[in-house]
Amino acid sequence: MRRSIEAHLHPQWQRKILTTLLEVQKDLASELSLQMLIATHSPLLMSSIEPIFDRNQDKIFHLDLLNGGEVVLQEPEFVIYGTVDSWLRSEIFELSQPRSFDAEKAIEDAKKLQLKETVTKVEVIEVSERLMKYLSAHDPFWSRWTFFATEHGVEL
Repeated sequence: MRRSIEAHLHPQWQRKILTTLLEVQKDLASELSLQMLIATHSPLLMSSIEPIFDRNQDKIFHLDLLNGGEVVLQEPEFVIYGTVDSWLRSEIFELSQPRSFDAEKAIEDAKKLQLKETVTKVEVIEVSERLMKYLSAHDPFWSRWTFFATEHGVEL
């Protein structure tokens, strides 16, 4: 049975597993040529390889499942995204936001409301309640939404 390298690893360990494996390989057999094939779904693991990724010898592959069930192998350019949430929003993980589905939907609805020409106080309250339910108090979207809600007579 094959598993992703990060399967069942604490996030702290996910950040260290590949660099540790490479160091062990160097210590045990520096005269050997080693090839590793790593499968992962971990943005932590991807961000951890940024400092050691060698474009001359390392490759990244992405398997994309199409609607008809066909799997396409892609070889995207390796990009340094930096943060884990940036990796989640990358073409590799294909998420529009690093939040729950419900939070993402609430933010999308809030943005649509902000683009409307005519907005009622009831609409702002309804979306505000959903945002309060799904977003943390420190979510960066709050500054944008709080300004909009206040402009429409809703104090949060």
